[in-house]
Amino acid sequence: MSGAGSPAPAAPTTTGALGDVTLLITDLRFVNSEESDNAFRALVDSPVPDLTVKVTGVPTPNRVILVCPVNELAQRSAPASACVTPESGVATRVPHGPLYKGVEVVQVGVSGAGPGGNSTAIGEIAITYPATSRNVQFRLPP
Repeated sequence: MSGAGSPAPAAPTTTGALGDVTLLITDLRFVNSEESDNAFRALVDSPVPDLTVKVTGVPTPNRVILVCPVNELAQRSAPASACVTPESGVATRVPHGPLYKGVEVVQVGVSGAGPGGNSTAIGEIAITYPATSRNVQFRLPP
């Protein structure tokens, strides 16, 4: 029982039934998706309005790797204006909630000259969110 001047009980810090989880994907190679669909997509169950995504290994300056919200695995569903260009190792917020169900990481354009410029090696993608179930669906790039 709380008396006068006693602090109120702290509210729970997580909104997911399972607490915060991090989906960790390592060592992916992306290829330019301007003419074909080579994106990584992950759909997660979470009640929050945005997810935290950290991509490590993005070229500097990054002009080709995008992080976007997505609704389905089969195709891109967010307008380009909803996408962000992440910096390597920096947490980025991606819209989720009622409008979107997950995250897409994609390379759009070439990262350099020569035959190697058409692809980019990414060391790690970390998607952190409060989970309401253990269901995760994902699609890997070819």
